[in-house]
Amino acid sequence: MIFRVLAPALVLGVLLLAVPATAKAELPQWGVGDFWQYEGQDLNATDPHNRSERIEVVGLDEYVDGRSRPDVPRALEVLQTDSADGGTPTTTRYWLRVSDHAIAKITQVPSAGNISLIEEIHTPPFDVYQFPLEAGDEFTATSVSQVFNDGFSLGIRTSNIPVNVTGEREVTARVGGASRTFSCLVVRQGDGYGLGYSLLYYNDDVGQWVRQEHYARPNASVPEEKDLELTLTAYRYGPSVLPIVAVGVIAVLAVVTAVLVWRGRRSSTPRDDLPDDGPPKRM
Repeated sequence: MIFRVLAPALVLGVLLLAVPATAKAELPQWGVGDFWQYEGQDLNATDPHNRSERIEVVGLDEYVDGRSRPDVPRALEVLQTDSADGGTPTTTRYWLRVSDHAIAKITQVPSAGNISLIEEIHTPPFDVYQFPLEAGDEFTATSVSQVFNDGFSLGIRTSNIPVNVTGEREVTARVGGASRTFSCLVVRQGDGYGLGYSLLYYNDDVGQWVRQEHYARPNASVPEEKDLELTLTAYRYGPSVLPIVAVGVIAVLAVVTAVLVWRGRRSSTPRDDLPDDGPPKRM
């Protein structure tokens, strides 16, 4: 009986450990300290060079850059740092509404040579990817933002970004020194101007892109060419680790418990091959 009770739990634990990433991507549950590191190349024909990018969740607050907004009761603060060979890193900060990761505000300092503070305030918050995502999804995300350069308004900007989840694909990346294969949803995101697009490979367990590619077309008379490729090399994302560890512990405990109980019952059960001397004799 003990095996009939514990075996399903053990089998379930093994199955959960082996289940691949779902074809439907839910909104990632980012937390402070989560990060994703990428390495790759800027393939610009006139100036090709290595490039790295780091995305890190650095804050969770009820304010957007120190200001209260009724439409953003809680915000994640995300820091993105882009570096190229011999160049000064570009730092971009995003404030995302927790409930859907819609962008409330972006600030950027492009480089040491151009230290103007660029601010972009989205009202309403810009929900680019509209989770959950699954293959076949297709929509246009509309952004309405006010742009500032060192505090001076540059006016209102409206952008329409086409997004299409084209299917699924396995992507191999060398993460933490080991080669791993991830099942990804492929997201094609236009730039809003018809001059290029990105292919973004999303994995639910990573909570972020495994690979990023950008294709540019300077004008309508030439085909698109890949001008950027970045691949995940390291990451920390809570939900991708804790459930696997928990299931693994449950599975191990189930095995240990089953063995101990079985051994205990075996030692306390009379064996059929021993002679039967009848009832115990009274002294």
